[in-house]
Amino acid sequence: MVQSVVVTIDDDVTPLLAQDLVDFYGSAIASQIIKWLLTDCDTPKDILVSRATAILDGTIEFIINKNKHTSN
Repeated sequence: MVQSVVVTIDDDVTPLLAQDLVDFYGSAIASQIIKWLLTDCDTPKDILVSRATAILDGTIEFIINKNKHTSN
């Protein structure tokens, strides 16, 4: 899921940065879903999705663009 977002933003992103983004944000999303399941899904699903969207919205694009101007 995160990989498709990264490629949609910039299909020329370096493989190392793409993997770092996938690992970090994939783990963060998985962690939030596990927490949600362990709390018996107390939070409505649409709120969980809107929280993830709020955190991710623009963040991945910002990181990709910032790293275009630095050497990895």
